[in-house]
Amino acid sequence: MFLNFVSMSYDLTTANIQSYTKNLHSLNECFFGIKEGRGKIDGLPVSES
Repeated sequence: MFLNFVSMSYDLTTANIQSYTKNLHSLNECFFGIKEGRGKIDGLPVSES
């Protein structure tokens, strides 16, 4: 029973993290126009900053 509880807690936490990440990506694309892997900081691609 305890292992079932731990497993369920892990699954819920993983789902919450995935949902949070998806929301952040959506906000970045919608409000800031930043596509994944194409964001710019001070005119430089993210990979070079």
